[in-house]
Amino acid sequence: MGYTPSTAYKDRISAARLQYDFEPANITKRCSLTLDPCVSFTGLKTLEKGDRVTFLTVYENIHGRWAYVETYVDGKPARGFVDASCIDMLYMEQDEPSFASLYEK
Repeated sequence: MGYTPSTAYKDRISAARLQYDFEPANITKRCSLTLDPCVSFTGLKTLEKGDRVTFLTVYENIHGRWAYVETYVDGKPARGFVDASCIDMLYMEQDEPSFASLYEK
């Protein structure tokens, strides 16, 4: 996932190729940005309510639904995963559904 070659995960996990949307989004509640939503869940950065990110895609696994986003860590672009319930898409039209409502269980 992300910038890691799939060969690094051989025989450990199954990960589909991700398709990207590049949509602006808001973080709706405090959450952790992780590089690994499959095994370690190690936090890269804490995102706060109101932080803006770029939504790339949704990723689902046995641990839940994840939003793959792009943001900044220490002033540098970074990509990672947040729980999908932590993000709302920003739409031009008021009647468009939020990301969270599209992917709620």
